[in-house]
Amino acid sequence: MPKLSASDKAFRRACAVAVLNGIWTKHVDTILNADKDEYALAIRSASRMAYQQADEMLRRERAEEA
Repeated sequence: MPKLSASDKAFRRACAVAVLNGIWTKHVDTILNADKDEYALAIRSASRMAYQQADEMLRRERAEEA
């Protein structure tokens, strides 16, 4: 992804937070009941997934503006 402007970074972060909130809400029991290693893996996976979805949202937003 090319270098992001401050507004793009803020948009991407807000999207990622919204996606993470949805993931957390949907999978809270699974995450909280995981052992220490599984918990860390679940958090990293959720974060990675959230930022991948946020990047896609940002790409769509840019495409609509163009």
